[in-house]
Amino acid sequence: FLAFLLSGLAMYLLAREFIGRIGAIVSSLFYVYAPYHAVDAYVRGALAELFSFVWLPVILLTAYKTVRTQHLKWSILTGVLLAALMLTHNLIFLPFFVFYTAWFLFFSIVEKQNIFKLTTLFLITVIIAFGLSAFFWLPSLAEKQYTLVDSLLIRNLASYRIHFVCPSQLWNSLWGYGGSAAGCLDGISFKIGKLHVFLSAFSVVVAGWVLKKGNRQLPAVVSISLLLCIFAAFMTTDYSKFIWDNISQLWYLQFPWRFLEVLVLFASLLAGFSILIFKNTQLRLLLATMLVGLLIYGNYKLFVPQFYYTDATDSHLTSDEEIKWNVSSTSFEYLPKGFATVLTDKDAVWADIDKSKVAKNKFEIIAGDYNVTSQKFLPHNLTLAGQSKLGALIRFSVTNFPGWVAWVDGKQEAIEDLNKYKLIT
Repeated sequence: FLAFLLSGLAMYLLAREFIGRIGAIVSSLFYVYAPYHAVDAYVRGALAELFSFVWLPVILLTAYKTVRTQHLKWSILTGVLLAALMLTHNLIFLPFFVFYTAWFLFFSIVEKQNIFKLTTLFLITVIIAFGLSAFFWLPSLAEKQYTLVDSLLIRNLASYRIHFVCPSQLWNSLWGYGGSAAGCLDGISFKIGKLHVFLSAFSVVVAGWVLKKGNRQLPAVVSISLLLCIFAAFMTTDYSKFIWDNISQLWYLQFPWRFLEVLVLFASLLAGFSILIFKNTQLRLLLATMLVGLLIYGNYKLFVPQFYYTDATDSHLTSDEEIKWNVSSTSFEYLPKGFATVLTDKDAVWADIDKSKVAKNKFEIIAGDYNVTSQKFLPHNLTLAGQSKLGALIRFSVTNFPGWVAWVDGKQEAIEDLNKYKLIT
C-alpha cells in the first residue's frame, strides 16, 4: 500500500515542479497505474522493486534542485535518497544511476551554471550515496567470489540473453501470471501502456507549442525525458545486445526488461505535459479528468490478484517446512563455491539438494566417540562441550563459508568440508 501511495506522491512532487498541480496529478496517476507497476505487485510479487518506484522521481527532483539552486542541502538530500534506492533494490540503482547522471549533466548544461561548483556537488552526492550504503554493497562485491552467484545468477535461465523484449511487446503483450522466457511468447506482459506511449509522443507537440510562447524550460524537460524514455525502451530490446555483451556489470540485472521501470518513470512524467496544450484552467481540468478516466478504465483490471489463498494461515506460511523447502529453494545463488550442483531438465545449473539426505540434527558424530554434556548454537558460533576417549569426527549441519574457524581444547584445528554440501567437519 505504501509503495503505491508514496510512489504517486513522489511523482506528483517531481511533476509539480514543471507543470503545476493539475498536470502533476495526471503524471502521478499514470505512474501508479502503469502496467509494469501492476506486474511488479501482482504478477512477480517483487516487493523490493515495487518500493524502488518511490525513490526515482524524488531523486530526479532533488537533482534538478541541486542544479537550479547550487545549494549543498539538495546535494546531500540526493545522496541520501540514492542510498535509500541502493538499500531498497541495488539492481535498479545500477541502471538508474546512469539516468540520474544524464539528467544532472543535461540540466547543468541547459541552466549554464557554475560547472566547477556543480561537479563538486555531484561528487558530494556520490560520496554520500555510496558511503551510507557501503555496509551493504561493499561486502556484496568483496564476498560474492566465494559464492555461486556468478554461476547461477547471470547464466542459464537467468542470463540476460534470453530475456530481451520484442519491440511489439512494448506496445501490446498479453497479460499473464507466468514468467519471462526466450522469444516473444512470454507468460508475463511487458507493455508500456498505449496511453503512456501516445502521450509521450504528444508531449513533443506540447513542447513545440510552449516554445513558441517563449518558454524554454518545459521543452528542455520534455527533451531529456523523451530521450531517456527512448533509451530505456532501447535497452529492453535485443538491439542493445552489443551494450549488454560488453558491460559485464549489466549481467547482474538478469532481465533487460527491468529498464521498464525507468521507462515508465519518464513516460508518466511526459503524460502530465499533455494538459498544457490548453491555457484555460477549466479545459486543462477537463482534459486531465478524461485522461485519468481512460487510464483507470483501461488499466484497473490489471491491479488485481490472480487468485486468493483462502486457506492460508500464518502458521503454515511461516512454518519451518515452508521456509526451508519452498521459499529458500528458489534462491541458491548465495551458497558457497564447491556446493554440489546439478543440471535441471532445462539445462540450468541448480543446487543438488536431496531433502531425504539432509541431516535432521544440528550435528552428528560420524566417527569415534563423544559424550556431549552441553551445546550452544548461534548463527556465528557453534559450541559443544563433552568428553571423548578415542577421539571423534564431528560434522555440523552448517555449510562452510570462508571465515569459519574450529578450536578444540583451545587449539585451532583444520576444518574439512569435502562433502556434497560442504558441511563443517
